Amino acid sequence: MATGAQQPVRPSSRQSAVIAKVSTLQAGDKISVVFMQAPERYGTFQSSRQDDFTFHDVDQDGDVTFPYADVKKVKSGYGGYNSLTHKHTDHTKAYIGIGIATGLIVAVIVAAAAAKN
Repeated sequence: MATGAQQPVRPSSRQSAVIAKVSTLQAGDKISVVFMQAPERYGTFQSSRQDDFTFHDVDQDGDVTFPYADVKKVKSGYGGYNSLTHKHTDHTKAYIGIGIATGLIVAVIVAAAAAKN
């Protein structure tokens, strides 16, 4: 007993989480979009539809639309600005790098002090 109509595909739990997050956004909200297989992008939310959403990419200065299926996560706000690459970046990565560098410097100082004694 086959009919010509197809059943709508249910979104995955990840996709449902992205849709839920996007549904809370208002036009102009700053967002970070983490993709399944592409670099993170930053911009201002514009609109959403049933299968996708649109935001203005601040680094590429253009509007982009992506299907929910391509997105891993949507976060509120976006990180700082990297003046070397002239792009926005996630602060979390910078903090991790600073923490590792600080730890290495402290380890070298402690090792030098211990060797001196």
